[in-house]
Amino acid sequence: MRSFAIALAFLAGYIDVLGFLTTSGFFVSFMSGNSTRLAVGALQRREAML
Repeated sequence: MRSFAIALAFLAGYIDVLGFLTTSGFFVSFMSGNSTRLAVGALQRREAML
C-alpha cells in the first residue's frame, strides 16, 4: 500500500511540473501556489505604478 501512495505522489508531482512548465509558471494542482503568484504579481505591479 505504501508503494501505491508513493507512486501516486510521484504522478501528481510529474503532472504538476508538466502543467507548470506548459502554463509558463502557474501551478495546475496546487491552488495556494497560484494564489501566491497572483499576490506577488499584484504587488509587483502596484510597486511599478508608484
